[in-house]
Amino acid sequence: MESYCNDSHKTNVLTSLSPVEFCNYECEINDGFNKYLKDAGFDTYGFNFNVLTILGSQSSGKSHLLNRLFSSKFQTMDSSKGHSQTTKGIWASLLLPKERTANAVVVFDSEGTDSRERGEGRLTFEHRSSLFCLALSDVVVVNLWYNSLGNMTSSNYGLLKTVVEANLELVDSNNDQSFKTLLFFCVRDWSPNLSPLNVVKDYVMNKYMSSIWNEITKPPRFATAGVESLFEIRVFGLSNAITDTAKFNEDLEEVRSAWNELRPSKYSRLVPSDGFFVYCNNVWNTIIEQNHLDIPTQKEMLSSYRCSEIKSAVLQKVGSGLKDHNEGEFMGYISNLLNEAEELYFTEASRYDASVSNRVANELLSQLCGRLQPYFESALGDYVKKLTIEASSLLEKEYGVYREGKNLKIRGSDPQEVWPNFIDKCQELQRTQSDKLESHLKGFKVSHDNKVKFTYEFDTQSLKEHLKLSVSSEFDITRSRQLGLLKQQVCAMADSCFVLLKSSLMERELKDDEFWKYFEELFDETYKNCLNTYNASYKGLLSEVAENEFEYLSLVVLLGRARHNFEELQSNLEELLVDRFDRFFNYQEFKGELVPTEWHKQSDQELNSKYKQSKEDALYLLQVFKKTKSRSLPTFNLDSVKKNHYFYRTLEEKVNENYSSLLSEKDQLETTESCVKRFMEMYKNAQVVQNAGSAMSSWRNIPPVFWLILLVLGWNEIRSVLRVVFKFQLLIPLLFVLYFGFNYAATTFFGPSAQQYVKMVRQRVLSLIKFSIAWTLKTANRLNSKRAVRKEE
Repeated sequence: MESYCNDSHKTNVLTSLSPVEFCNYECEINDGFNKYLKDAGFDTYGFNFNVLTILGSQSSGKSHLLNRLFSSKFQTMDSSKGHSQTTKGIWASLLLPKERTANAVVVFDSEGTDSRERGEGRLTFEHRSSLFCLALSDVVVVNLWYNSLGNMTSSNYGLLKTVVEANLELVDSNNDQSFKTLLFFCVRDWSPNLSPLNVVKDYVMNKYMSSIWNEITKPPRFATAGVESLFEIRVFGLSNAITDTAKFNEDLEEVRSAWNELRPSKYSRLVPSDGFFVYCNNVWNTIIEQNHLDIPTQKEMLSSYRCSEIKSAVLQKVGSGLKDHNEGEFMGYISNLLNEAEELYFTEASRYDASVSNRVANELLSQLCGRLQPYFESALGDYVKKLTIEASSLLEKEYGVYREGKNLKIRGSDPQEVWPNFIDKCQELQRTQSDKLESHLKGFKVSHDNKVKFTYEFDTQSLKEHLKLSVSSEFDITRSRQLGLLKQQVCAMADSCFVLLKSSLMERELKDDEFWKYFEELFDETYKNCLNTYNASYKGLLSEVAENEFEYLSLVVLLGRARHNFEELQSNLEELLVDRFDRFFNYQEFKGELVPTEWHKQSDQELNSKYKQSKEDALYLLQVFKKTKSRSLPTFNLDSVKKNHYFYRTLEEKVNENYSSLLSEKDQLETTESCVKRFMEMYKNAQVVQNAGSAMSSWRNIPPVFWLILLVLGWNEIRSVLRVVFKFQLLIPLLFVLYFGFNYAATTFFGPSAQQYVKMVRQRVLSLIKFSIAWTLKTANRLNSKRAVRKEE
């Protein structure tokens, strides 16, 4: 439900929440009211709210009036069932604005007075509820019927007298007249035909309020004052809601306008919204226990109460303007702030008991300094940050990493010389930075001596803890980096082991059992070297190390790295097999070195035999990877390791104890087929070289005498041919240039291994020359034949 309330500058829409019980019929407070306020976010409104209560006889239409004024949802009487008690105890409804800057409203609907159901106890509850509503409310609505004016009971004359006396007591006890309680008299079923409204107003003012004021006993300072000094009174005539609904709505709008115009901009009782329930609870309990609202009854209680109020007001005023200051300005800012707060406080508190006011003044200054705690920490935060950065720089300098070739260096030294002292260095640095902070904080003790003497020491524990955590964080970062480097070193040791292992895979005499035995020997030696080299380093990097922790960890890391390296070998198995075949097939040993095989000097039988043997030796590598070995891990209790441990996941994961995975039959078959194809390509290339060499050998076996006879007898033919050949005077030089250029480039970039390919090219070039000579001879024969034919003709 929504209602519209016109604030001073704009119209605000209020949303009415369902009512909740504050106290029940037996006067027991409902703790659910506190939850109701918190769930609605009421505790965030501060002083930006108002409280309105309604008083009146039972079945006089109080709940109906509130529902029509604020669109609230209080339960109303079902007149078809006759007159009976509807509202029992005290109920409340919260009205929240849609605009957050506007005021919320708490509306209290109290059980009606003059209740037959209450019997003899009705006067007690009427007295309690009236005092409660008066103590809380900015506005008290008095609901009475026009035809009851002049009656003693039904017009609530006795109730009004109680209200006036209680309010006078409150104002006199608190010595505060800063705000007058608003009294709205709503005269129901009024009509201008019955009596003019101004007559009704005069009657209420004179016959009720003024009469009551004259009857009661007043403190001396109110002896000459009128009732208007305590109350601001408004009287409204409301038409009959059933027979004249339109006029009733107009009358309600007049009440609503007066409410919006006269209600205070902030809660007049100066109770913040987050303490409203506690305040209500205390007021109600005080009324229940003492039967009247005595706040306070003794001078010391009054002084304590008022000084506390003044203290709260000063804290609110001074504390609302707190600002951040840098370290150099902070102590001067505190001194000025304490002087200001003290002056404001004693302006009002000086007329109360001196011992109480001085005690509360110390509380004020102490609480003010307490509010400055975050600003103190903020001002000193830069110094803590400075110490942290300084510690970080020292750590960076102490544990700077660089490499000399492949060797890791920490601060110019070997890691195993630096890492064992890491914890000791960190603890020493932590003490140094903490001592610097402790010495620096001594200059921030507050000493105030003006109207009261006051000393204060800020809580420095949070700064010390912050420094400790910040520096420890830098330690952890550096430690993590160093532990990462240590793991890299362990992995590097495992990799160096595989360099030797991989070279053994290229040996022709490779045997699977000997290979795995050799690997286990290398692994054991690497593991032993790892423990001897880095065990002390590991313990030096960590403050707490479980028993056999590094022994287990290093074994897990080495085993994992071994599996990784074996997986890489298996993933490149085809290339490894091809390299082995190439090494065995295309090269041969000569004086302790590998040189290319001279295929042109090899017979077909030798070529085939070498291919078969090289293929068999190369594929034997598959037999090696068909097997694997395992390494049993010692038991290790992970419960002794914290979950934030750098290597926790490494220690936690389930480790495969096998050094490598077995090569499946499918993978072996596929690899074999692929490799055999590539072996065959090398074999065919060797055949080409061999055949080219054989052709050149047969041509070279022709005796030189034959070439001389051929030259003499065929001189004329050669001359004829040369005429044709010279047409290729550009092609032949180009062939020579390309041949020698290729020979030079291949030798430069590939070294001796390029000779077999140079030979192949040379054989191809010689074959081309041979073909050219043959073609030239054939051409010469054809020319001679044509010449002979012409001579015969």
